[in-house]
Amino acid sequence: MAGFAAQTKSAFQEIESRLNAAGECLYQLKLGQTRNRRLMRFMEDAGLRRLLEKTELAHQGGGLRKNAGRLKDRLFFTVSEKNHDADLMEKGRLF
Repeated sequence: MAGFAAQTKSAFQEIESRLNAAGECLYQLKLGQTRNRRLMRFMEDAGLRRLLEKTELAHQGGGLRKNAGRLKDRLFFTVSEKNHDADLMEKGRLF
């Protein structure tokens, strides 16, 4: 029985790490292309929308602010719909 518990725990950890990676990808997509057609379709699914909101809150408000900067650094540019602003990132300047 202890073996089953260990396997279950490792399976949940693997699923959780994959969900975190998917949430980070959705967050990057939202930062870079807020009106992307696929992102809009993803947002129709309540589970994916909840995953994006959870990831966004974790990166903006929690202790993951440095990680949010790392995610932004992978992008060429970011778009902010609230401020009607597009920001060219360092990777975009070097390109």
